[in-house]
Amino acid sequence: MGAVDEYLAGVEDPADRRALVRVYDLARELAPDAEQGIGYRMPALKHHGKVLISAIRAAKHLGVYPFSAEAVAAVAGRVATIEGADASTGAIRFAPGTEIPEDLIRDLVAFRLADRRTLTGVQAPIGVTRGERAADETRGTGAPCRSA
Repeated sequence: MGAVDEYLAGVEDPADRRALVRVYDLARELAPDAEQGIGYRMPALKHHGKVLISAIRAAKHLGVYPFSAEAVAAVAGRVATIEGADASTGAIRFAPGTEIPEDLIRDLVAFRLADRRTLTGVQAPIGVTRGERAADETRGTGAPCRSA
């Protein structure tokens, strides 16, 4: 079990857990080679060793953290139209129990993946399995993300 799975197992409210699981599931659809780890002391998905996205239940909100002010800015206009949601420099917050819009998460993850490829030129190696990459990785858990 990885950091994300362990965290999700401890989220008590079923609606909040479903919303957070959905964020991670959508991220995995777009980045199937992403692995569980920790980013800025939060459970997160990592892509090629770099944090991609985190979603947590805070005291008063559900937080989505794409680890990019530019990614948040790219969707901030849409966030402003969602009741009970707001955005800051590096986070998007939703009221507890809120269903987080699927298209918003897809756009955040796609933005982050495009941004990472532009900045680093990193692309998933063709023909290399996740297990082979995990064995070579020096950071993170290397554990695949499973939905709770």
